[in-house]
This record gives sequence, structure tokens and C-alpha cells, in this order.
Amino acid sequence: MESIAPTEKKWMEYETVFKALSDRNRLKIIFNLCAKEMCARELLQLLNISQPTLSHHMKYLNESGLVVSRKEGRSVYYSICTDIFHEMQDLVVDMLKWCE
Repeated sequence: MESIAPTEKKWMEYETVFKALSDRNRLKIIFNLCAKEMCARELLQLLNISQPTLSHHMKYLNESGLVVSRKEGRSVYYSICTDIFHEMQDLVVDMLKWCE
């Protein structure tokens, strides 16, 4: 079977995504954002974490490509970037094919 391995650049992107998903608070953020777009204030109420901690996690998730943000007035709203999740799904499917 020929190799289906991604390029080195893709490996680096996947590593960033998996690192982003390896934190419990970031996973909670992702799961909440899967339901709907939310502002930082809403996330703070759900997660019971400080504003600086949320900012740190949101920066990490944004840089990994898992979430996108938009500013409306003084509020920042976050939503899931589904493209990266579809790409990760394709990666897992490819890995499963390789295992067969």
C-alpha cells in the first residue's frame, strides 16, 4: 500500500490542533461552541474561569484554526471553524484505512 502520510507542513498543523484539544478547558470551550456562537462573557459564565485564562485559551484555539472570532461593539463572539474539523475527520478516516 502506498503511503498516505500528510506533508511535513500538514503534520505541524495537525500537531497544533491536537495540542489545542489536549486541554480540558479548551475542549469544554469547543463543545460549547459546537452548539452556538458565544461571546466571551457567556463562556466565562459556563466555564467558571478567569478572563485572562479564557483569553489565553481563545488565543490558542484561534491560532490553531479551531475557532474564529468577530468583534461586535465591545463584545467578541466566537464560533467553530468547521473546515478544520472536517479535515481532522478525513485524517482519522485515512488512518483507519491505513490500519486495515
